[in-house]
Amino acid sequence: NKLTTLPIELGRLNGKVARLNLEQNDWRFPSGGIVEQGRAAVLGYLQELYEEKLERYKLKARERERALRTEPEMLGLTSAEAAAVLARSAVGGSLTGGDGAFLSPLE
Repeated sequence: NKLTTLPIELGRLNGKVARLNLEQNDWRFPSGGIVEQGRAAVLGYLQELYEEKLERYKLKARERERALRTEPEMLGLTSAEAAAVLARSAVGGSLTGGDGAFLSPLE
């Protein structure tokens, strides 16, 4: 395989992957210096980045939920529309904006 990048989501598998062949690739991300440290270093690095991104998502979701509860008009919604979004999020666990786009952990 000629890979140049690895997705940060791969970090979710840290501690669960026994083998990961990283050799003979021209790495842009993560950098060659990290790749040279081996599988554990790469997965640890990706896990750290994934967790940081997940925390940003959670913060964004909390901010969106607060806005839905207190200032739905700032999101372009009526109070009734905001209540419907909150009700759906209680069932499915994700929030949507006035444009209908889902706020995902990987946004």
